[in-house]
Amino acid sequence: IIENIKMNTGYNKIDVINITEEKSVVGEIMFSKKFKKIGLKIAYYRKRKALKQMEVAEKAGISCSYLSKIETGKVRYSLAVLIQIAKVLEIDPEELLTDGSSY
Repeated sequence: IIENIKMNTGYNKIDVINITEEKSVVGEIMFSKKFKKIGLKIAYYRKRKALKQMEVAEKAGISCSYLSKIETGKVRYSLAVLIQIAKVLEIDPEELLTDGSSY
């Protein structure tokens, strides 16, 4: 594949690796921002319902430290975990995934 890229674009192997790494880093930053934004929404809805992290975590079947990391965008999580948290907060998971909510 790299040889085909070199022939078709003029980039050498090192250029291709650097471009790939740069795109990966940019993608990771965008991905991390999305997780952080969702985490902030979770914290917003949790506080709005006057719930403690421990209460939400126990009801969602996750640890309190894991929920803390979710709220601060420091960890990735599955859609299943997101759905469990939304159930505890009594909100539609879509509220956490869309940009329409204020937090």
